[in-house]
This record gives sequence, C-alpha cells and structure tokens, in this order.
Amino acid sequence: MGFRIDGQTVVLSSDDSVRHAMLRGDLRRDTRVFVEDDDREVFVGPAEDFGWLKARFEEVFPAPVVTEAEVVEEQPEVVAPAPAPVASEDKSPAEEPVQPPVSAAAGQTPQPAEPQLNVAPVARASTGKSSTGPVLALLGAFVGIVVFVFWMVDNNRSYEPYEAVQSEPAAVAEAEPAYPVLETGRMYSFPQTPEAGRVFQVGDLLVELSSAYTDGYESPVLKLTDPEGQVFALTGDGQFEHAEFGVGDLDGGGRADDLIFTSFSGGAHCCYAISVATKHNGQWRNVDFGMWDGAGLDGFPTNLGGDAAPEFRAYDNSFLYAFASYAESAAPVQILKLRGGQMVDVSTDRAYRQEHVNRMAQLEPSCRNGQNGACAAYVASAARAGSMSPAWAVMLQSYTNTDWILPTACLIPTNDACPASMEVAFETYPEALQYFLGEREYASQAYVSGKQWNGKPSFDCTGNLGEVLGLVCDTPYLRMLDHQLAQAYTKAMAFSRDRIALQRTQQEWIALRNSQPADLDTISYLYQARISQLTGN
Repeated sequence: MGFRIDGQTVVLSSDDSVRHAMLRGDLRRDTRVFVEDDDREVFVGPAEDFGWLKARFEEVFPAPVVTEAEVVEEQPEVVAPAPAPVASEDKSPAEEPVQPPVSAAAGQTPQPAEPQLNVAPVARASTGKSSTGPVLALLGAFVGIVVFVFWMVDNNRSYEPYEAVQSEPAAVAEAEPAYPVLETGRMYSFPQTPEAGRVFQVGDLLVELSSAYTDGYESPVLKLTDPEGQVFALTGDGQFEHAEFGVGDLDGGGRADDLIFTSFSGGAHCCYAISVATKHNGQWRNVDFGMWDGAGLDGFPTNLGGDAAPEFRAYDNSFLYAFASYAESAAPVQILKLRGGQMVDVSTDRAYRQEHVNRMAQLEPSCRNGQNGACAAYVASAARAGSMSPAWAVMLQSYTNTDWILPTACLIPTNDACPASMEVAFETYPEALQYFLGEREYASQAYVSGKQWNGKPSFDCTGNLGEVLGLVCDTPYLRMLDHQLAQAYTKAMAFSRDRIALQRTQQEWIALRNSQPADLDTISYLYQARISQLTGN
C-alpha cells in the first residue's frame, strides 16, 4: 500500500518506518492520510481511523493502566436527562443517599491525546415539599442535555476535515520527541560511566550509546537506526569515557545522515581511532579513517575547500619521531574527505593550499630556531603550498647536526623491515629529508643506490628509448657514468639553495644529451663534464 500524508507521498513499508514517523511527530492521530492500493484510493481520513495505523499508535503510545475508580474520577461526568428523584417526606435532605454519577466511558481506557471536557457535577433538587421541585428537575434535565450535546461536539472535533484543523493552529498539538534531541554538526562526548539504553535523536538518526567489556575495558558501543529502520552498530577501541560521536552531512548529499565515531586506544602519544558510518548504495558501511596521534578531532569537520562537503583536518603522523623526539617533532596538515563511501586524501588539491600556507607560518619560527623536527614539517608544508625551493633554503640555514638516527632508504619495496643488505643510510640531515619527502610524495623521488653499484643506469631500459639512451643501456661504461651523474645530482639538490635553478640546468643538459648523435665519445664527454659541474671537481 502507498500513503500520502498532508499531500506528500511517503513510504511506510514496515512497522519500524511507521514507528519512526510517529516518534518524530510526522504522523499523528489526527493527521489526514490517503491510502492507496494498486493506484486505487481505499481510505481517506484521520490516521487513527485506519485499522492498521490505529494498532501502531496503540503499540507506540500505550495507554496507562488505571483502576475503575481512576477512570470514573478522570472522565467527564454526564448526567442523564431523566427527572430528578423526589425524596420521601420522613427523610431530611442530609440523610438522602447520594447516587453515583453516570460516566459516559466507564470501564473504557481514556485516550491521553484526546481533548477532555471537565463537567462540574449538577446540583440535585431539594426534597422538601415545594412547588419549585418539578421546575428544578426540568431545568436540571435541560442543562444535562445541553452539556451532553457540547461534549459530543467537542469529542468529534478531531474528525473534521484536515484542512479545517489546519486553519486552527491552536487545535493542532505538535508531538513531543520521544528522545532527547541533539544538534547536528557537533561532537558529543560519551558519559563518564557506561550506561546502557541512552538514546538520542540526532538529525535523521536515532543513536543509542552502550558499552561492552573487552580487553579489560568498558569499550564504547554505538548503535544507530535510520528512518527506514536499518540498524548499524560500531564498537570502539579502549576506554568508554574517551569516546565521542557526531552526526552531520559529510559527503555533501544534503542530509545529516553520516556519523563520526572516535575512540581512544590508550598508550603514550596514541591513539585515536576515527570511523565514519555512512550509507552508500542503500547499505550502511564503516569507513576507517585510521589511527591518529593527539587528542582526537578538534570539533566536527568544517568546510575548507568551498564545496558542499566538509573536510577532516588531521596531521601526517609519519613525521613524528622521524627527525627528532616526540616532544620536538611536528607534522604537516593532512586533509581527508568522505567521497563515494570511501576516505580520500585531498591534501594536494589546490583548494587547500591556504591550509598549508597557514601551517608554514606556524612552523617557520621553530625551524629558524634550529629544530629539525619543525624544519621537516615546514618544508613539507611548503611543498604542498608550491614554494618548496625558498623553504628548503631556510632549512639549509637553520638545521642542526644531532645524534638522532635519521630515516633510511630501502632499495626494494617492502612492508616489513628492510633487509640489512638493502638498507641505505644517509650521512646528512638534508639528504635524509629529501629522500623522506620523495617517498611520501611531497616532492620528486630522490635517486638512491647501495654501496655496491648494481650495474644499471638511473633509468629504466625497457620501452622505446631512442638512439642515445639505447646506447647508454647497451654500454657498461655509459651505464656507470649515468649512475654517477644521478648520485651527483641528488646530492647537489639536497644542498642547493636554489633548487628550481638546478632543476632547470639539469633539464637543459638532458635535452642536449638526447639531441646528440649516438656516438660513444660524444656522450661520454657530456656525462663527464656534467658530473664535474655538479661535484665541483
């Protein structure tokens, strides 16, 4: 069946969706609904007059159990229009037995949402022998009839056409929300002590907080229910009291139906786990935004790039401990986004350059003060902002030689520890930083080689290379010269105060080499002259 509520077609395909609409106040007892079956209208009228919906109202808003005495006390008293009885002559009015009032709905459960009309008891006529007795009895009967008519009119008022009710705003009462309502676009902390059954309405979602005992901790558990009745649960890491959550529009879809859930694993300088529950292609999924150092998010994500969706501002944790202790380390900004049901790193987009410029301004004083950890993050931020060359010159003027173990290179790709024979150590901070930034795509990858040359040139010898490069690949002596040139250029770049100028001269040399005839002596001379320029020998 299809429903139209207040002229708009809605899907109420299950008990859960109907219950959700009732709890939010979108569907009330007096709401005028149109019910269709196979495009044929089968019912028009107040919602509670339709049997299936009436049963749902009774389930969602059950009537309180009351005694018969309470029913008689709470219901409006209706006096029957019969003539008042006349007391016998030998009894005084004070001794006359009092008849119990007649209740119009005795034995029936009252409906709390219906308007009630309180009618004061009607005074009985005197039992003395007076000519006014019949008059008073008729007057009492008349008053009873009038009261009864007004009570019936008042009780039938909710069944007037919906448009008539709409014209009297005072007669339409907004349903109170079934659960406390929280604002969207904000982060909320879990309570300090675990307590099951805490339910809140946030945007389009019902959010329930609870806990589960895992690994010696009361871990936070969050369960959400969407308007369609789908339920999705997330369990956090570590301690209940450090968890946070927030609901808002994270993908730019225009609905506040994405949920952020953060939890703290415990440990020194570690670690906040960030998860996002989002609905993609009709199904809920948990998008892992990773483990992060520090105090978690500094608020609900905000719009940094000017489009419809907000961004997560984080920091690249790979810089921590890389060039200094934790206390002296710093990290560049990392910008993350929810897109297509996945986490995407958008740090290199031009829309966020100002974020990197701002980070440069924060880090430059510490770098100029000789803090190697700050200099690494400063140069990385400058690379994102498009001004790496001048920042590199600042680093060269400011870095200090320390006994901190610098990052190393590995000659083979691996996710495990690099084999000792494949590991390359750097002698200086600038060379280690240049390699580190290249590996993390902040700059071009630097050429590295082991202590023993592998017999290959610096470039790949497969594919259509041209005559000159083909000659280099085919000639062992030229392969060695190319390897030596790559080493000299990499070291020169690490210590150049004008990296842009050095890159330009190298590109000019490559163009010159490739334009020459494939002659061994000519190409050998060009290589030897360029190596001499770069090394100063």
